[in-house]
Amino acid sequence: MKYLFPIAVTILFSGCVSVQMVAFDKESNTVTFQGEEWTSKEDYQKEADTYCGKKATLIKMNQVTEGSSATVKNQSPGTTNAQIVPIKKNQYTFKCK
Repeated sequence: MKYLFPIAVTILFSGCVSVQMVAFDKESNTVTFQGEEWTSKEDYQKEADTYCGKKATLIKMNQVTEGSSATVKNQSPGTTNAQIVPIKKNQYTFKCK
């Protein structure tokens, strides 16, 4: 138990930022990142600046659907309720200067 609290605090403060590069266009010098809906614009900007090596300019924002998830609930014996929800991801395209 004495290790549980420090681990929980570490996870809380480190966050769960999941931004990944999904495309790079060498001709137009643009890079596209994709992440979860709750990922902030600043996190995308930080990743783009790091990837480009200097300040990148946001040129396009887009939301895509990447599959779906289903939640199944057994409300009473013999009945089932299923809810299907699309998995949405945000995409940000930046121009490297």
